[in-house]
Amino acid sequence: MNKHARFRIVERDRELERRKKQLYILVGIMGASLAVALIILIRIFIGYTVLESRAGTVTQLQLELRYSTSVWAGIYGLAFRVPGYTEQQSAVAIGGTVFLQHLVFDCLKTTDGNIPELYASTSRNIDWDSLQPVTPDVVDSYLEIDPSEITSASNTFTETMSILLGSRNISNIAATHTKKFGVPDSTDFDIGILRDSLGNLVFVTHVTPTYTKGFNNQTINYQMLLPVKVGTEQVYYFFSDPYDECTSGLEPLYNSTIFGRVTDNSTGLPVENATVNVHTATVLTNSTGDYYILIFNGTYTVVAFKPGYYTFVATNVTLLPDNSSTNESENLLEFNISLIPNPGNPTGLGNLTGTVTDSDFGIPLYNVTVYVNGRIATTNITGQYLMEVPAGNHSLIGMKENYKTYYTPNVTVLMGNTTEFNFSMKYAEPEITETPGYPLNTFVSNILKEAVQRPQIILTHKMDLKEIYETMKVGSYVQRSFNITSYRQADSKIEFEVLGSAAQLIKIDKQKAIIPARGAENFTLTILANVPPGIYTGAFIIKGDLEDRIPIKIVVYEKERLPIEALLLQVVPVKRIISPGEMFEY
Repeated sequence: MNKHARFRIVERDRELERRKKQLYILVGIMGASLAVALIILIRIFIGYTVLESRAGTVTQLQLELRYSTSVWAGIYGLAFRVPGYTEQQSAVAIGGTVFLQHLVFDCLKTTDGNIPELYASTSRNIDWDSLQPVTPDVVDSYLEIDPSEITSASNTFTETMSILLGSRNISNIAATHTKKFGVPDSTDFDIGILRDSLGNLVFVTHVTPTYTKGFNNQTINYQMLLPVKVGTEQVYYFFSDPYDECTSGLEPLYNSTIFGRVTDNSTGLPVENATVNVHTATVLTNSTGDYYILIFNGTYTVVAFKPGYYTFVATNVTLLPDNSSTNESENLLEFNISLIPNPGNPTGLGNLTGTVTDSDFGIPLYNVTVYVNGRIATTNITGQYLMEVPAGNHSLIGMKENYKTYYTPNVTVLMGNTTEFNFSMKYAEPEITETPGYPLNTFVSNILKEAVQRPQIILTHKMDLKEIYETMKVGSYVQRSFNITSYRQADSKIEFEVLGSAAQLIKIDKQKAIIPARGAENFTLTILANVPPGIYTGAFIIKGDLEDRIPIKIVVYEKERLPIEALLLQVVPVKRIISPGEMFEY
């Protein structure tokens, strides 16, 4: 081998060594970068994962970061029309959960190319004429979270949408879209934020023109995202467009009939009280699972559902669309339905009943709204409620205006049995705030505060009657006059009610009244002690546009017997020295 060949070999070996060193350096840099990346990732992710791989292969690892949405609740289902159905639709939303809720409305206009909207709010009373878009940071203020948080409304509602409320077009509504199964970029399910002049937040979505797949591949026509404060459960009320006008129902000239039987897919037994909907016609199955609907000729979607079962949806069900048949028997369509049980939604039911009372006076509370597992009941005049709920362990919420919300996470209902659960509610004293131009000790209410602003204080009224405490002889009576001054800009309709054992002693000269805008009205209470001796308690309630609650305690004693309190009098005599037999004057 000549020296030139040896030189080339040495140079080749040196080049190999240089390349090895470069490779070591590159691997070192990559290792350091990976270490830095892992340090960054460890600051975000807590936990571990196991990934199997084979030598000589390249394995792709995809890390996905998800955030808990504990301040948002998801709701989805079917919204449809049942003419004449006027019951208020509502549901209890729990943060971090998604639940199914079908909604029924008297009018949900889908004719003339109209795409109906669905509205949700925590208030039953919406000032529809004043609805306007609102910025997402107002929702963050309601949730009491920082707008910079990843799950805040400010970071969620980053798009815009528009709606047609009646004939009024509302555009530039802060909005977002919820997921559709298999179509991550779908815009079918929008959700926007509005607010009325009363400070009520209102969330709006469009009902899809046809039934479609939702986030979980179930057939639905609406999805919504609703805010819920951390650690609470919130009642939401649902509305269709109040300005839409629908026909009174199906026209009288029916020319087809669809009928059939609804059965349990696992047992083959008939399902009673299942809801079957075709177009605007909705019926319940009878005890044998049968249903019967008169309808026009055409092509429709048939929907059937019942708690404890998955929703059944069949599209393109045709009843002589050419309307050409004159044979009545050809206009009959038998369409049987099989419902699949939903293991996560037990079919067993039980009854839940109880009495709700005032924790201070022990008197029954009327018109308390009780929520259990999405079911709602209202107490009657004796404070009693009754509802049918799925068997199992549930949380219960009691709500009444001017009372603190009652909550318990543990009410157990047994299938086929009646469970009694009584509870008391504490009256919530109104916040007393001094506001320039208005007197102190006036009932006030806080309206949802604007972002980075002080809360707005609305003074509703002033009443000079603070309490009713009387000590009276049997057969005697007293009268108390009082004044109510309204600070509202509109007339106020009010009613009076006396609760508790004191109700039998008290009469008022006006049971109802209308107080003019920024005006006042005088009233007179008469207390007649035509009752046996004893202590009578209760509350004097003002309800309507103005609300207040006055405590009552009346001690009634026999004529010849005075309680010791009546003998303890502090008086100033007219004369300091009194002779025997002289009248004592003070």
